[in-house]
Amino acid sequence: MDSLAEIDQTGSYVKKLFIDGVEILKQSNDGKETHGGAAVLIPYANRVRDHVYRFEGREYDLPAESGNHSIHGLVRHVKWDVLEKDEDSVELGFALSDPGYPSRLHNIVKYRIDSESFTTKFEIENTGERNSPVMVGTHPYFLTHGEWDITADKPVKMLEYADRYFPTGQMTDFSMHQMTSKSGTVFDNCFMGGGDLHLHNGMAHILIERENMPYFQVYNGEYAEDKSVAIEPMTGAPDSFNNGIGLITIEPGGKFVCSYTISLIE
Repeated sequence: MDSLAEIDQTGSYVKKLFIDGVEILKQSNDGKETHGGAAVLIPYANRVRDHVYRFEGREYDLPAESGNHSIHGLVRHVKWDVLEKDEDSVELGFALSDPGYPSRLHNIVKYRIDSESFTTKFEIENTGERNSPVMVGTHPYFLTHGEWDITADKPVKMLEYADRYFPTGQMTDFSMHQMTSKSGTVFDNCFMGGGDLHLHNGMAHILIERENMPYFQVYNGEYAEDKSVAIEPMTGAPDSFNNGIGLITIEPGGKFVCSYTISLIE
């Protein structure tokens, strides 16, 4: 086995990932797709406060899954269709229509793997009659082997929070020198910028390149199990359906594309 990705049709979920024989992602130990692997989070990642939002003058009600909040989108527990498949790539699709969402979305996720990298590409098309609010995210847990640190090629800003989960809209400059296991900090924070991200996981150098995903969440709490750190590319901030931070609006017939690539650097 050199490079291998195991994809579950339920949620278009990445269960396992090996690049050049190196295991990249921590696997979920309880079957929950946001506790390991890499979950697909559409049409919103992270939380929506009180599972309610207003969009273009209408109020919408979402499932409450995290206390009184909605979390991690509407496509994690549905079966996606395999649209195309070959030895090193697979394309899955799902048509989203939900009473808590103003329009219909045709969602496509394209995965491609080779001896050095693994790419995830999202194509989101509004096939309905109303504008669609969209914030795309994913939730990869990167295995660590002892001490780890994360660096960035460009300046990073950290979002300030009103409480545990929800940003105020204010941002402050952040030094990535703090983003290390040596700091002892438990992160569950959203950041903006950074360009390409680099994880030195105690054994390997992993490069994360993002296109149209300028935000990222870092999490090394309970579900990281002291052996991983989640670095989550996102197009917007937590609760973007209410605070508007990074929120994308797709008009009927319009399409949005974003992607990220994980590479193993020697």
